[in-house]
Amino acid sequence: MKDCSRNEMEKTKTNLYGHLNRGNNFCCSRNHNPARYLIISITLMICVSLSVAQEMDTDVPVGWAAVPGNGVASTTGGGNGDVVTATTAGQLSGYAGSSQPLVIIVEGTLSGSGAINVASNKTIIGKGADARLSSVGLNLSNVSNVIIRNLTISGSTDAIATRGSHHVWIDHCNVSACGDGLIDITKQSDFHTVSWTRLSNHDKTMLINSGTSQPDDLNKLNTTLHHLWFDGTNQRNPRAAYGKIHVFNCFLKNNTSYGIGLHSQCRVLAEGNYFDHVSNPITQMYRPDPNDIHHGFCESVDNIFAGCTGDRDDEGISFPVSHYYRYDFVFDSAAKVPSIVQSNAGPNEKYEKLGLMPVPGNGAKNVGTNPTLSWTKGPSAIGYRVHFGTDINQLADSTVLGQTFIPGTLDSATVYYWSVDQVTSADTIRGKVWVFETSTGLPSVSITSPVSKTNLPAQPSAVTINANATDDNGSIIKVEFFRGITSLGVDSIFPYAYIWNNALAGEHIISAKATDNQGNTVTSPLVYINKENNPPSVSITSPANDTTFDAPAGIEIHANASDNDGSITSVKFYKGTTFLGIDNISPYSFTWSGVTNGTYSITAVATDNFEATTTSAAVTITVINVTGIIAGDCGHLVKIYPVPTSNLLTIEWERASDEEVNISLSDISGKVLRSVNANGIRHTLDMSGLPNGSYLIKVSGKNKEVIKQVIKQ
Repeated sequence: MKDCSRNEMEKTKTNLYGHLNRGNNFCCSRNHNPARYLIISITLMICVSLSVAQEMDTDVPVGWAAVPGNGVASTTGGGNGDVVTATTAGQLSGYAGSSQPLVIIVEGTLSGSGAINVASNKTIIGKGADARLSSVGLNLSNVSNVIIRNLTISGSTDAIATRGSHHVWIDHCNVSACGDGLIDITKQSDFHTVSWTRLSNHDKTMLINSGTSQPDDLNKLNTTLHHLWFDGTNQRNPRAAYGKIHVFNCFLKNNTSYGIGLHSQCRVLAEGNYFDHVSNPITQMYRPDPNDIHHGFCESVDNIFAGCTGDRDDEGISFPVSHYYRYDFVFDSAAKVPSIVQSNAGPNEKYEKLGLMPVPGNGAKNVGTNPTLSWTKGPSAIGYRVHFGTDINQLADSTVLGQTFIPGTLDSATVYYWSVDQVTSADTIRGKVWVFETSTGLPSVSITSPVSKTNLPAQPSAVTINANATDDNGSIIKVEFFRGITSLGVDSIFPYAYIWNNALAGEHIISAKATDNQGNTVTSPLVYINKENNPPSVSITSPANDTTFDAPAGIEIHANASDNDGSITSVKFYKGTTFLGIDNISPYSFTWSGVTNGTYSITAVATDNFEATTTSAAVTITVINVTGIIAGDCGHLVKIYPVPTSNLLTIEWERASDEEVNISLSDISGKVLRSVNANGIRHTLDMSGLPNGSYLIKVSGKNKEVIKQVIKQ
């Protein structure tokens, strides 16, 4: 069959649908051959079907904005409402804040100040290529189902800010030169798609989080960014945290601080993007430890880095996009991204209109096998013709009057294509093709306890993690439990649980991963817990309490410190309240030198990784001046070192040239243990084999002797 031109197909479509809308009943004159007419009609129908099938609809949201959740099946905006036009900021504010679904056409430049609050179920779309908001932005707070398209926004605090809002699609906009952010998605916002938008002349471009230490954002902020142009924007392109974020086919150029910033448990899939002279294209913002709750993750796939420098923090960890939506029909190769994005991102008069918005959303996954398909109303439609089937080239037709279609019971794990034509009194407006996939029968898993944001006491030290896992078309083989990305353990028997003994204190992200009998795996929503800290323990191991030293003394102080739910960061040593020294590495010790006579109380203070401190029991020591027992002149000096000692003790003395010296070692009671005669001025005494404790060294010469106390430890 030869190809049909677009004009031929339009004529054929109109004529053919004219017959179809009359119930497929038609008459032929005697000069007409009915069989020949039927063959021509069928041939033309196939030609139309092929044309429709080959044109996928890319003027509807793709990605997270088309994923069902929070009571919204897909983002459709105000498509079921009236169409109104705003030519002033005041008019736009009134329409946008209305409780009714509306399609709001923005015409010309609307100047103002502050932000316009946008209510749920709104489509705000610019007319032509020059619809502009000047010094006024759009604020979406705790709303849902909003479409913003074909607008230029500049000069406001935020161009577009969404807080606590879900199912938002921002498309073909141009945002620049604002006071804070260009597009900020914060405060548990969810199910967002931003596409075909240019962002320029700005520092802090796009935020997808509410900052660190925001556990309420966990498992929220799920966002798709595709075909965006980050044109010279300095940083936050975007800065991502907590959510599952898919960045594909974006063009990042001349971004001087960093490209994509990661922190706080985000799972980013960066795919098919083009980074052109970007400093730190993908960078870890705060914590390098992957088990830290403020660490973020990215998987970089098929990106191009041209003239880039700095970080590319790709750990190969993201999320399985294929569990949530299809996007193959809008995906481009990275090499084509600069040309495609620069040519098509931003407003244009060809984007001033939207067609029907489908439910399920385009690319939806896990659709039930008995769905009701629906779509937003056509402004002039008096009926609709639905094309539906599994073969994109042979879709079956049905005519309906309303905005729903029930295809009957569908096969599971099957891709279905459909489109909807608007039948008007004048003609038929052809619909483009949408796609969805029925449930693939993946397992499901969730942690049932502890619940997220639980504060657990320091005792007991063990934490029991319980999980529920099911599989509708198979069986669960195992459930594996994780702290961060570190596996804690596996349970293969229902009910699934793991006891985390000696659980570390502090903030943790825990999760569970279920595996079914077909090898499919699914990870639970992340759970945040905070376990209170046990303080560390510390004791002085030497010297022993009530030990006596000779003055001037060099005293080695040794301490043992441990922390059963964390780590020791330092041990500090004190004389009373006077700081002596610090040791940060085990074994912990400090040498106190030049200690004069007196009685002292020494302690050790241990600090753990949560800055909790514990002070040891005090140890009392005494330092005394020991005098020799001398007959005659005692002008000779005796030095003994090291004190305390472990094995070898060196003794030095001054003597007359003809003098022989006797050195004796006694226990504290005076019992002689070793004795040796020595010449010269130095002798080394081996004390190995002797128990730790106090000993007396006596150095005797002619008519004189000196006795000193030493410590072995």
